[in-house]
Amino acid sequence: MRLPVDSVNLCIASKEIQAAAEEFFENTGPLYNVMIWHTCSPFKQSTVDALIDKFVPVDEGSFYLNGPTRLTRTQLERLVLKCELSNKKLEIQVYPEGATETSKVTNFFDFDKHYSRKIVQEGEVTARREGAQLEVRVGRCRHLDTFNWNWHCP
Repeated sequence: MRLPVDSVNLCIASKEIQAAAEEFFENTGPLYNVMIWHTCSPFKQSTVDALIDKFVPVDEGSFYLNGPTRLTRTQLERLVLKCELSNKKLEIQVYPEGATETSKVTNFFDFDKHYSRKIVQEGEVTARREGAQLEVRVGRCRHLDTFNWNWHCP
């Protein structure tokens, strides 16, 4: 039986809870807001894939995956393109695999491949696809290795 859950906001403090959460994510239905602030250890890659697959971008929606879990370049691209093509005002915050305090977002995502216009200014990237109604602004979160992606009206 699938529980009627469409949003999650979790801080996972034990391995037992994390195991239950991973099983839940693999079996749940669509998720419109995903906010996972901490986990005991990195999620399995299959769990990250399930979260990305089940995430449905909506206006004012969010996908935050903080803690030790890192997204591969392929996972990041899938999530970003899913959000970009939805034409919804939303935000994601994730740790790319290999990110450090000095990393640039362009090390983890090929803006030139997916966007027709790109401006890099003071560590932030603002990009827009040809014909898109929204643009995305990407920057670092303070004191973290995460990057924040925000789709908004230009």
